[in-house]
Amino acid sequence: MSPALPPMAGLDIGRSEVRIVELSGNRAHTAQLECCAREALPDGAISDEGIGNLRQVMEAVSRLWEKSGSQARHVAIAIPSTSAMTHILSVPLGSSQAQRALLAGRHAESLLPYPTAQALLDFRIIGPTRNAPGRLDMLIAAARRDDVEDRIAVAESLGLQAVVADIDSHAAMTALTRMQSMSQASSSFALANLETHGALLSLFCDGHIAGEQQLAIGYRQLQRDMQHDSRHDSRHDSRHDARHDARHDVQQYDADHSDVLATYLAHAAAHIARAVQTLRQQTSHMPAHIVLAGPGAGIPGMVEAVRKHTTIPIAVAAPFDGMALAPAIDAAQLTADNPASYVTACGLALRRFDR
Repeated sequence: MSPALPPMAGLDIGRSEVRIVELSGNRAHTAQLECCAREALPDGAISDEGIGNLRQVMEAVSRLWEKSGSQARHVAIAIPSTSAMTHILSVPLGSSQAQRALLAGRHAESLLPYPTAQALLDFRIIGPTRNAPGRLDMLIAAARRDDVEDRIAVAESLGLQAVVADIDSHAAMTALTRMQSMSQASSSFALANLETHGALLSLFCDGHIAGEQQLAIGYRQLQRDMQHDSRHDSRHDSRHDARHDARHDVQQYDADHSDVLATYLAHAAAHIARAVQTLRQQTSHMPAHIVLAGPGAGIPGMVEAVRKHTTIPIAVAAPFDGMALAPAIDAAQLTADNPASYVTACGLALRRFDR
């Protein structure tokens, strides 16, 4: 019998909310969901430049931990793709760790848009270089030091130890490839992660990110358009969901605002389809699926809108499919909470099985 793995939770500190997922078990394909929860962040606590108000983020994570009931003291944290860089470099089979570190540093220096002194660098061998005997592929990852250290500080404020740091899109890929139907269907797929302030489209191929593109289709604009619609009365303002949940926000508005919703859906879907086509041309990889994730994936009509703009099959991420649920998990409540929001946190939680 394999020894029990110590508890480790996935902590996703996003721009609009923080999320936690904790799994149990000894293998990813037999994992059990122990807890998941999310907590809103105040506007401005985190921006494109990073964490602006560390105290507010710490307080939100403290509320999140209490809400979730997690007993884990180890966490895996996510680093925003916007501040990170990954690249695959071919190195000689017999190269030493010191030689690889030197190569990684020099290569990162040529790619980073900021000084390497402001970066944290990591690298690992991921396998043999295709069609190049005697060489190995080495994955290089670099991120802004402040983004990593601020998230570690948030964890440490609760007495937690950050034992893993992963780029958010890599963590999402881990969660999606665990889904057996996806991993068997194709080695290439696209993920559109629809968050409050924007979206990230990632193209995955053979377990690696082939390309990414930022999209200005955050559903916060939809919320604002609905609130300022001339037919929107003051009663709706008091019902605005503090969690910034897209599905709740849309469903709470009258049918009178269907034109606003339709305009946003068409705009978002067209951007997603164009981004997929752009990445396909840049990378020569054709995704077999487009997966929608994040809170925006729960907006009614989003899947249908994207289908109108592409012939590629569309699905909504279901990171907990096939998992057993702990007795404390209410299946109906889990479904209502939009599981697609937890893709990154789930991928982080799955890292416990790598240890």
